[in-house]
Amino acid sequence: MTILQRLLLTLGLALGWSALGLAGPRCAYACTCAPAAPLAAYAGNARVVVLTGSVSDLDSNHDGTFTVERWYSGPNPVKTLHIRGGDRNTCGVTLEEGAPVIIAANLTGQVLTPTSCTAYAILATDAGKALQGEAILAFGTGTVPVGSSESSPEASPEASPTPPQPASGIPWFVPIGAILASVAISSILVAFFARRRTRR
Repeated sequence: MTILQRLLLTLGLALGWSALGLAGPRCAYACTCAPAAPLAAYAGNARVVVLTGSVSDLDSNHDGTFTVERWYSGPNPVKTLHIRGGDRNTCGVTLEEGAPVIIAANLTGQVLTPTSCTAYAILATDAGKALQGEAILAFGTGTVPVGSSESSPEASPEASPTPPQPASGIPWFVPIGAILASVAISSILVAFFARRRTRR
């Protein structure tokens, strides 16, 4: 086998392995969000609430209690909700205790689930102040809930919402195209080597 043949074979194998790598799960592409919707888009949406408040009592699963300071949008304002955090690689939000935040989050029963694809900012930051101004323009000054939630902090299966969906990280045609390219190159290499052998 000549040096050129070895190089071509190595190139074909490398492309094949690359295609298999693209076809498998890649955490770097786990969460890529579509452009965020303006807060006004959630008006009348019973599955998404716009709130300000603070997180407390976080546990090892990044779950905690959210105490509502002002309820801008969404049905049945309550004073406290169960809140679920998560990893940004899976479109979750890393929650921090104490600092007041403004969020647009999915509400299932009495469980609040913010995502990295919807609004979430510390109120004291420029982004937080801008979001609060946007909320006031869209919904007015909001309401201050009185009392605590009487419902269990468990998700209600019949009321499960569909959050604003993050866009897929890798388009479906990328791994398929890579695999087809690898097969085509491998076929060309096989034909090339076969032709060389018949000439000898």
